[in-house]
Amino acid sequence: ERMNVSKLIRSREASGGKVSEAITSERRKTLDLSSSRIISDVSSFSGKGITLIDLDPVEQRYLLAGSVDGTVCAFDVLSHYYTEEKAVDQYCSHTTTLQNRKASVHQHLFRLEGTQGRLPPTREREEGHKGAVTGLQWYPVDSGLFVSSSKDCNVRLFDANELSMVCSVQLEFQINCVSMSTIALAHSLVAVASRNPVIRLWDPRNDCISLSFAGHIGKEVTALAWSSNSEWLLISGGSDGQIRIWDVRKANCLLSLDQYNTKTYSEALLPLPDLDHLRRKRLKTPQTDDVLYRNFNRNLQNWVNSKKLVQKFSVARQNETVTAHDSPVKIMLSSSDGLFLYSAASKMMDMHKWDLSSGKNMLVHYELPASASKCLKIDSSSNGQSLFVPHRNSVYHLDSLTGKRLAKLTGHYDSVTSCVHNNICCEMYTASLDGNILVWEPELLRSQSKAFGTEARDDGVAVDLNNEDDWTTDEENM
Repeated sequence: ERMNVSKLIRSREASGGKVSEAITSERRKTLDLSSSRIISDVSSFSGKGITLIDLDPVEQRYLLAGSVDGTVCAFDVLSHYYTEEKAVDQYCSHTTTLQNRKASVHQHLFRLEGTQGRLPPTREREEGHKGAVTGLQWYPVDSGLFVSSSKDCNVRLFDANELSMVCSVQLEFQINCVSMSTIALAHSLVAVASRNPVIRLWDPRNDCISLSFAGHIGKEVTALAWSSNSEWLLISGGSDGQIRIWDVRKANCLLSLDQYNTKTYSEALLPLPDLDHLRRKRLKTPQTDDVLYRNFNRNLQNWVNSKKLVQKFSVARQNETVTAHDSPVKIMLSSSDGLFLYSAASKMMDMHKWDLSSGKNMLVHYELPASASKCLKIDSSSNGQSLFVPHRNSVYHLDSLTGKRLAKLTGHYDSVTSCVHNNICCEMYTASLDGNILVWEPELLRSQSKAFGTEARDDGVAVDLNNEDDWTTDEENM
């Protein structure tokens, strides 16, 4: 019996990582709208729609949010663990689980007010953007800096501690998105995509545009993403439906993804099966005297050469007209291991999974509606097994391997524009054009919030009701 217990303990220690991943995966399947927490309230964005949110990758604690009027706010998603939050009436009355309940609001840490249609800012207050925020990202290794872009053609780098703008660059075209590499150690380049087919790399250290890439045949570049396993690989998507992979050291296109390429390029260089079958048949039953057979063989070979069937996939690497989608590329997300790429077009049903090592279309069918979406950002779990894709006023929880829909999360009034998954707390935050940022918690956190309630004393100290006794007075505690 002792042998069995010790063996069980050793096996549990050996497979501790797998057990924790399995538990975390099951917790993600129970994500539901939190009945006790809200990230933003009316005072943060004045009821304006929110376009983008981003969670800092260092602590996964501070959440950035940008609105349609150029306002940028930051929130502490863990503040409810340390301080008492103000209780407000829950306004999501269309959700039956939240009726007649109170919710704690995470107040914003700072607010850079947008100046769209307003008076110029004063010296005491740093200005936000003059248009809708189109790009927002924390500095990958430090939560004291973040970069933002807007439709006012400006890209700015802000100091979150001093609430001041460090540097900025202005382009001639409206900016669609910006992106920084999360693993870069040798550079701090910011990729900028605008309503122009040229991709620009802005270096904040020198405050200049260091490189420009031209190659998209469409009118504009609509999406950007850096590789998760190489700091030198940049992936871009355009309005022409193309997805290109660039090496920023050489400033050239390495690969253009083709939606019809379901084979690797090494497989495409092999002879066609029909020619192999024909060759084997000729060796088994030689018919050199058969004139009709020789003519048929020669005509078949000429037809194959004229159609260039053997080189159909091998030349796709240099082909400038291959497309990854039939409509403009809307979203791109690199997997955490950098082996795969998820891309979606303006029609969300046109979502593909790519093998970046070969350019192969994995042919995964994701169960998404066929209608258009206003989503600007999707997210995945740390192990890459789950995908969270906003569509209209819902968020779809998908299996990244099979594309199967695991859950549909609904809680917003208007279209959901962005979602972020917290891998530490196993929570998710969603932003919408209704001006709200909602929190989605797993079943364990929701049950704990109900079972372990807290109450505030008159002096502002939070008290755990389950650990509070009836015979100890406040004077004795002092």
